Amino acid sequence: MRFVIPFFFIIAVLLSTESSSKLIKIDNFYIQDSEVTISNFHVYLKKHKKKTKAQITGGSYRWGAGWELKKKWSYLSPFGKKTSFNLPAVHITWNEARSYCQFLGGDLPTKKQWKRAAYTQILKSQSKPTNFKKGRTYPYPSGERAEEMNLDWEKDKFMGLSPVKSFKSGINDLYDMGGNAWEWGLDKRGKERITLGASFWYGPEKTKESGFQFKDKDFHVVYIGFRCVFTSVPENDL
Repeated sequence: MRFVIPFFFIIAVLLSTESSSKLIKIDNFYIQDSEVTISNFHVYLKKHKKKTKAQITGGSYRWGAGWELKKKWSYLSPFGKKTSFNLPAVHITWNEARSYCQFLGGDLPTKKQWKRAAYTQILKSQSKPTNFKKGRTYPYPSGERAEEMNLDWEKDKFMGLSPVKSFKSGINDLYDMGGNAWEWGLDKRGKERITLGASFWYGPEKTKESGFQFKDKDFHVVYIGFRCVFTSVPENDL
């Protein structure tokens, strides 16, 4: 008897292992060291037979002459064309992002958790030598200076989103806590939810704590993604 492995299963395994993130322990919680990628999010949606709001409505947003709806833009095609599965998953609403994290046994980070992880060096040592001093709080997720972050999209080679971990890790061995994509958080203001860390569209000032912004929780746009936090090592897997 021949056993045929379903094609989707093979693809799912390849995608889920392409860009797996590590968990970094900060005080009493764990945070993913990189943004959730297209590959991770794609496997999750396929497994649960879900589609995003952007897919259902046929498009998503970017800023141009005001907010512009772009047809066929979604997490699979951030700029209207299929791309690297190692880019951060964007064009995702707050509820869609939170559902992913909750399935894994976690949640979106609070502002307090994000601040602790992004700006204060908690780890005694990192995977590569750095000058970060344990217990010290820095102005940027990259330290004293705004560097090694995907910012000012017209000034770097990426012209938009970059694959996760394209730049050196910053404070606490975390990647892209500043720049690349804004990331949804738990804090709310009416129907709005906080977005943290800035994106490729902005300059370094937005990566500071003072740069946090609130967006409508049902909004989906080319430069908002997410990562998850956990109170313990998750048991669920994609």
